[in-house]
Amino acid sequence: MPAASPTLRLLSWNLGRVHLGGRVNRWLGLDSRASDRSLGHVARVILRADAEVVAVQELSSEAQLERLRALLGRDWQAAAPARPDCDRRVGLLARRGLAPEFFPVASATGRTAQAATLRIGRERRFAVASLHLDAFDDAARARQAQELLSFAAASGEAAPVLAGDFNFDLTHPAAHRPRDRSTWRALAA
Repeated sequence: MPAASPTLRLLSWNLGRVHLGGRVNRWLGLDSRASDRSLGHVARVILRADAEVVAVQELSSEAQLERLRALLGRDWQAAAPARPDCDRRVGLLARRGLAPEFFPVASATGRTAQAATLRIGRERRFAVASLHLDAFDDAARARQAQELLSFAAASGEAAPVLAGDFNFDLTHPAAHRPRDRSTWRALAA
């Protein structure tokens, strides 16, 4: 009987709140990024889900990710891109037992993804990236997707995982632009 394939329990969560556009949010005094008040709830959901890797998006800071990691406990490690290149930061959390090796995946468009290689058992490795594609520019989304696909190809893994906020919904006519269909096909392949 062949050995069971290794599994990885992954959770991806956009922690942000409603964004009505920069001017409207500023006028109303709203910050659509993750709230520190919700971190306790987020940690409880992650632990209840028994996730091994968590990709989070729309953090307000690297310090916020560290607070979430601390709420999860000593069994967790976390990383976010060190240089904030936009106001929608991403992070990646992984259980220590997976021996995560974290590294950023930079984008020429100003959206750095956070990636890691993970070890399951003695031989199997996974490459995982937490991403947040541009919400308003389909050309930028397409370029960011191509850069992430280059990362995935270079990772050498049979099935790298790209998790996060793609910022389009092909089933809703108002939630995507013409370029998004080809971007999705490239990512899904």
